[in-house]
Amino acid sequence: MAPQPSISTKKIGVISSIECGQSFTDALEGALNYPVTYYFDKVGYDNQLLKDAVNSFNADTNIGLIVTFGGKIAFAAANSFAKKPFISLTGAPPTTSDNRTDYCLGGVSLESYVHNQPIAIPVTFGNGTADVTVTDGSNPFKVDDRVSFTGGNLPNNVPANQAFFVTTVGSGTFQFSATKGGGAIQPASAASGINAWSIKNRIVALKKDPSNISLLYHSASSLIGDELAQWRTNWPALDGYFKAGPGGPAIPINVRKKLVYAFDDVPTDAVIISADPYFQENKEELIQAANASSKLVCYPLNNYRNRSGKNKPSHAVVYGPKLEEAITQIGSLANTFLAVTGANTITQQPFTPIYYPDPK
Repeated sequence: MAPQPSISTKKIGVISSIECGQSFTDALEGALNYPVTYYFDKVGYDNQLLKDAVNSFNADTNIGLIVTFGGKIAFAAANSFAKKPFISLTGAPPTTSDNRTDYCLGGVSLESYVHNQPIAIPVTFGNGTADVTVTDGSNPFKVDDRVSFTGGNLPNNVPANQAFFVTTVGSGTFQFSATKGGGAIQPASAASGINAWSIKNRIVALKKDPSNISLLYHSASSLIGDELAQWRTNWPALDGYFKAGPGGPAIPINVRKKLVYAFDDVPTDAVIISADPYFQENKEELIQAANASSKLVCYPLNNYRNRSGKNKPSHAVVYGPKLEEAITQIGSLANTFLAVTGANTITQQPFTPIYYPDPK
């Protein structure tokens, strides 16, 4: 790899497609050992404005390191036009097709949408129960979790890819019982199989059992390709979900349509909200519309709890980290690069993922 560009001054400029409110600036500056010279925020999806922001920071001798917030569109602008080092907070790490330049030193990616997949766990079946082997020393199951068995030597009454609900959880032995329609696991003898643990079954707690799940995404987003590819290829077919293939309906909405109508075209009782920054920036209106729709909504960031806001989510699963946690990590990463002195070499780093393995 070619030598990385040097940092001319130990000061930072921030470019963001969304507003850098007090909690965001506090998170960044609280983690930094170096000053922020300027915030250029609320740029939105204006590519020319993003280009101008990057070029203005290129020309500013008081800025040595550029930091971008607000997703892939801000990263893409820096990656195309930056003439000094930068780091980014994105929804997904850059891919080969993004042609990451040497000026991009690294970043943090919010990858809950990638990691929210069933995890393969070895299982030994007994009469009415299953014993789980885990590597991290903790029992991964709770009552009402939705589980499915994807292969291996399965009991006769445990079809593959059919959803079961955990009814009891053993203590210390990592043993659980699973039933569907009143029938417990009843193998003739112990057998081994593979269990895939799906997302926590908040649907049951909310007395909702939709026949399918939709994805609501922003049609102007640079995330579209990554999100739809994951949605249509990596989601498993569980009992009642995605029986026609991976992913349910993907419903677009654009900035010209008021968010009060965002759920009018969603045909399912449950919907997952894209992690696009546009939705986070307008979460008050989005949450209000979601609550009025009475649909089960899965939000991609803890920020959608909206504790200090007007509208609080109901009938909802909140799945993902707080943006402030990721911004704090960006601040720590900036410290790493800005601390390099003299002839020491700055080493380009991979993007660090931050995500929650469980919905909250």
